[in-house]
Amino acid sequence: MSLSDLLDRLDARGIRLWVEDGQLRYQARAGALDAPLRAEIAARKPDLMARLATLAAAAVPPAAPASPIVPCPADRFRPFPQTPIQEAYRVGRSEAMALGGVAAHSYVELERSGVGVETVARCLDEVITRHDMLRVVMCEGGQQRVLETVPAYEIATTDLTGLSESDWAAALVAIRREMESCTRDPGTWPLFEIRATRRGDVVRLHVSVDLIALDAFSWQLFFQEWLDLVDGIVP
Repeated sequence: MSLSDLLDRLDARGIRLWVEDGQLRYQARAGALDAPLRAEIAARKPDLMARLATLAAAAVPPAAPASPIVPCPADRFRPFPQTPIQEAYRVGRSEAMALGGVAAHSYVELERSGVGVETVARCLDEVITRHDMLRVVMCEGGQQRVLETVPAYEIATTDLTGLSESDWAAALVAIRREMESCTRDPGTWPLFEIRATRRGDVVRLHVSVDLIALDAFSWQLFFQEWLDLVDGIVP
């Protein structure tokens, strides 16, 4: 039996080994350490102690306890530091950087039937009011701040009803090309753009979002909450 196999077998039986004061110690529930296994441990004791010492030296020390988070409503709209990833995104937007001049952003399309753009916009404004980071802008000196109030977001709408399939597809491609390559001023709200196209009773939402404000997972949560409101599901 290899040393690794022996350690796996001990682990499977819930037997814990460690080295203390130069001695091999163990902890096991009643009946777990039978005579053959005890003899195997005794025969491999030097190897086991060496392996345990190596594992202990390589173990990652426990992280220091995090400082408690204390709400401070008075500072809610004051500038606060950008995170390291936000700073990297901001620097990467510069044309002075190799492969720069491009914002870290995402473009998605969403569809809903039988709903007006006015309803979609109203639900959007509700989510924007609810979540501060949807009202964030980047400031000089590596800071960012949340705007206390912002105007209602107006969703520019294009009616494509009546277009042929080819013209409709071409119109969508043109919108995608324009919105996929957009780089916004991070100091100006909003750090997203939303347009709508209508074809009959189907509304397609074209959404370009800047990842300097929220990460990809947070934007997914935003989409889910927004569409739940549109669909009448109150989160």
